[in-house]
Amino acid sequence: MTSPRHQRAAAVFGLWLCGALVSPLASQETRAELLPAPEGWTARVRTELLANIVVRARIRLADPTAFEQTVQRGGGYVAVTVQVLERLKGRVANELELTCYVAGPGQERGVRPTKDELISAITREVFLMLDMVGQRWFLADRYTGEAMVPDVHDSGRELRALVRRHKELERRAIPDDAPFVAEVDAILDELADYPERQLDGFQRLQELGPSALPAIVRHIEDERLVPGRLVRIRPLLPPATENPAGPKPIELRAENFGDVMAALANEWTTESFGADREMLGRRSRERRAQCLRVFAHYLLADRALLAELRRDEPPRR
Repeated sequence: MTSPRHQRAAAVFGLWLCGALVSPLASQETRAELLPAPEGWTARVRTELLANIVVRARIRLADPTAFEQTVQRGGGYVAVTVQVLERLKGRVANELELTCYVAGPGQERGVRPTKDELISAITREVFLMLDMVGQRWFLADRYTGEAMVPDVHDSGRELRALVRRHKELERRAIPDDAPFVAEVDAILDELADYPERQLDGFQRLQELGPSALPAIVRHIEDERLVPGRLVRIRPLLPPATENPAGPKPIELRAENFGDVMAALANEWTTESFGADREMLGRRSRERRAQCLRVFAHYLLADRALLAELRRDEPPRR
């Protein structure tokens, strides 16, 4: 029988998520379970966190004829003009162009918004959560429908509160009494003192299991270098495909300790907060750290889950 803990995890993490830098992994010594979704971690929460900007706006089709032709061809990207009425998060011009994917009839396959949803949004004010890729704006999520929210009921108040909360959590340090802090600190200090142990040494963090995620996130901006820019970590394979002889370690490019911490954290949560791009720039690293720090605080705020995480922790002396 599936436990309530894993039912809750499946409900949230069953969403389509961006691919992580590492593939899901396991070994006989590594706990293969994923962290369950903490209380309050919803599709809207995740989408807001991933978004570069959140605005209240009016939208219109940049070219209605091209829109209809695209839909009739089976779907594709269309241009949507966005008139910004209010900025909840981020800086953006008063008007911008959104590149939005719209599926053809019967081809939706879970993609949101649908053609009808997009047309309906034109007649009302909406909240948009957008992400910039290259020089184009896209919806921050195109499968849950949370990146385009009609301005009805309490949606505006909820989003404003969410933006404020995440802004505060992005800056809040992970506390010293989080699970496995002493163990993670000791392992990383040793690897910094003995760089020759780094190639396989980070696998010791995996042996602590995903309960160590908040402690690992404490080091998400750790700039201590990985001289060889290469480490090996154990793959976590599903039990049905586990190799009795043990899977081969996979190689991970990493510039510093923070890169390795992000890869492990993303792996345990099935989330990808920017760690799927190797050797990120400064701003991308900062954003990755902020997102993972917020997720860790959601974990720590879930008292029932936190108590479960502490069961794996060795007794404190």
